Amino acid sequence: MGRKQSWRRIVSVSLMLVGVILVASFAGIEIYLRTDQVRCDRDDTTYGYCPELNYIRDVTLEDIKYKKVDIFTDKYGGRIPKPGVKTDPKNADVVLIGDAFVQAGAIPYQKTMYGLLSSETNVYALGYLSWNLIQFGHAAKLINAKQATYLVFIGINDFNPNDSRSVYGELGADKSTLSITKRFVRNSKAAVSIYGQAKKIYFQSSENSMTADVASVANSHYEDCSALADVPDGVKRKFGYGFLVYTKHAKCWDNVHTSAVDLAIERIRQIGKYVNEQLQSSVVFFLVPGGWSFEREYTAGRQTKFYEFPPDVRISHRGIAEYIKGKTSQTIVDLEPILGEGLERYRENCPDCTDIFYLKHDGHWTANTHRYLTRWLVDWSCRQADSKTPEKLSKQTKFCPIANHKETSLNSETAVGDPSQASN
Repeated sequence: MGRKQSWRRIVSVSLMLVGVILVASFAGIEIYLRTDQVRCDRDDTTYGYCPELNYIRDVTLEDIKYKKVDIFTDKYGGRIPKPGVKTDPKNADVVLIGDAFVQAGAIPYQKTMYGLLSSETNVYALGYLSWNLIQFGHAAKLINAKQATYLVFIGINDFNPNDSRSVYGELGADKSTLSITKRFVRNSKAAVSIYGQAKKIYFQSSENSMTADVASVANSHYEDCSALADVPDGVKRKFGYGFLVYTKHAKCWDNVHTSAVDLAIERIRQIGKYVNEQLQSSVVFFLVPGGWSFEREYTAGRQTKFYEFPPDVRISHRGIAEYIKGKTSQTIVDLEPILGEGLERYRENCPDCTDIFYLKHDGHWTANTHRYLTRWLVDWSCRQADSKTPEKLSKQTKFCPIANHKETSLNSETAVGDPSQASN
């Protein structure tokens, strides 16, 4: 009897020690990650760059000429060209809002869209990794510029229900019976880190590989739903599967993927209404394609277990673009055909070039893309300002004087010309 009690005591003490070690380890990870001076929790936009940041990002992994990027921010977390530069978002004529494509953490400030425009017009940009339309709405209220033009860049991941940082992923947690647990996981940096590592292990399982399904879905007819129906259930839970779904007509989508898009569209409507009515400003929403929408772009990252997209296969977002345009009266511009045309022009001079518009590993836009889109945006906005179409933009953007400015870098032939003359 005494031996049994002794054994139980040993087991109990051992379990307590293991519990203490786990809690202490978790707390240590949490404290370490909370000391991160790059990303800060914020009351206004949930999270973003820390205010008045002075940070050097290493981009050695990418095949670009520079190996580091200096990141400086103002008190709102928006990027500035150098420390101490004062900003006044409320007086901006042009406002850019988005996720990491606007954040552009791998691109020097001077080479970003807002850096290129800053010498010609009063522009302000605010964006951060994994922001979705919920944060975009918060950012518009924070910036609060009136009589301005808002350019909102929406990544396709915002619509993906398998992405915990999509609108569906964020709002869906509040409706779940496990909402308390999910809120804790979302708000704990240690939990997010551990969850991310566990997710990687799951994605790396050969049983859940979707490599064999990618080409069959991407290469089948736009309205052929059978390719999606043949995908195994284990693959349907993978991060990249949502992008395959949205290559198809909406009639091929399941209820979850449809609901995820509808939730995001409602946020588009809310932002549009707020900007139009409360800020007396115009707003244009741009659909940002992933690098997998084009062959030989984002060549390394797209092949990881998160996506498993071969570099020679195009994963278009045609289905979601058509669906969104048909569901809202807001101005929606699909950047997929626009960037596709730019890549074609680039490759006329360099047919074997890869990763021209999307970074090889990071997956976001290169300096080439920022330059090309800035040039395109100037030309497009001038056409709209002179038209009477529903896409008419505010003439206060001051874009047209830029288009006519002979000396501006935006008129350089390297904007869409010879890649050897351009610098990423």
